[in-house]
Amino acid sequence: MYVFGSAILTSLNFLLGLVTTQSFNGAVTVAIDYYVAKLTPFPLNEFLTANGFSDVALNVLVALVIGVVVASYKYRENRY
Repeated sequence: MYVFGSAILTSLNFLLGLVTTQSFNGAVTVAIDYYVAKLTPFPLNEFLTANGFSDVALNVLVALVIGVVVASYKYRENRY
């Protein structure tokens, strides 16, 4: 389902990009940008969209901090 859903969403964004940019290359760029930003799994999309290693490290650090805070809260909430 993920493969078919991502193919449909990427195709729709390709068509939208084709209408918007009026060029095939622009539409391909829109579709690839959408696929990488929205449909690629977490660690891989960070490496594909980041400008450098520091961006990846910062994004992963923020995700880990938020995950730890939420998990700690849920654990304490269910414990008592």
